[in-house]
Amino acid sequence: MPYVSGYLYPRAQTPDRSSEGATHAWVETLLPGLGWIGFDPTNNLMAGDRHIRTAIGRDYADVPPTRGIFKGKAASDLTVSVRVALSDAPPPPEAELNLPPQWKKRRRGDSLEAQQQQQQQ
Repeated sequence: MPYVSGYLYPRAQTPDRSSEGATHAWVETLLPGLGWIGFDPTNNLMAGDRHIRTAIGRDYADVPPTRGIFKGKAASDLTVSVRVALSDAPPPPEAELNLPPQWKKRRRGDSLEAQQQQQQQ
């Protein structure tokens, strides 16, 4: 039974137990004659068109939302922003996500290594 990681499109009528924009997970199983069927125990429903799959694995360790190697200070903050919306049309400009100030764009040619070297000097 695969573990599925992704997002859940919110519905206006009845709020879900999952926070809007938060990662979400459910399980799927192959049922003969029916195909892959998803079960969402968090919201007590079957997975459907509101469930947006981003990764499939054996368990959470196979498909965490973030993974990698970090070099730098021992303490850090991770900021993530996700908007789940219908894809029928592009979002209006006023609905665009505003980037936090710490996500400022680096100048072209500035590498992370060059920035770290400047900090060390």
